[in-house]
Amino acid sequence: MVDRAGWKAESNKCTKSIVPLGTSLNNVLIHHTAGPSCATSTDCEKQMKIIQKYHMEDGLLNDIRYNFLIGDDKQIYEGRGWSSAEYHNKTYLTDSVSIAYIGTFSDLVTDQEVLNVIKDFIDCGVEKPVIAASYTVKAYLHEGETLSPASDTLIGGIVDFLKSA
Repeated sequence: MVDRAGWKAESNKCTKSIVPLGTSLNNVLIHHTAGPSCATSTDCEKQMKIIQKYHMEDGLLNDIRYNFLIGDDKQIYEGRGWSSAEYHNKTYLTDSVSIAYIGTFSDLVTDQEVLNVIKDFIDCGVEKPVIAASYTVKAYLHEGETLSPASDTLIGGIVDFLKSA
C-alpha cells in the first residue's frame, strides 16, 4: 500500500473535524473517481494529488473523500485510511470503508487484476478485523452530479465479484 507520505498528500485542513471510522465495518463502498485512469505509480500519484485538490478546493472538504483508492498500477493508495470516516452527501459514513477506482467503472470491469487486488484488500480488512465478515458491498453510480457511464448490469457484476468468497 502507498501511504499518504508516499503520494505526498496534503494534510487534512481541519483536524478538529475528523470523524473517526468505526470498527467491524459493515459496508464496503465502491466508487470511481470519474476521471482519467492511471497505469504507472508516477501517474497514479499525480492523480491522487489532483483528486485531493479537487475535493479540498472545489468539493469544500477537509481532505480527500475516500478511505482508499486503487489505480491500474495495482497499488492501493491511502486516502483517509482506516482512522477517518468518508464524508458523503452531508454525512459521515462511520460504518463504511470507501474504496475508489481511479478512473471509471467501465474501465474497472475490464481489469480482473485490479478487481482481484480490491477483493484481496477487503479480505485483509476482514482478517484484521476492521471489516465485518458479513460485510455488504455497495457501488455508487454517481460522483456528485456526474452520472457514471456504467450500466446497472456492469455495476452488478463488480459488486457480485467483490462479494464472492
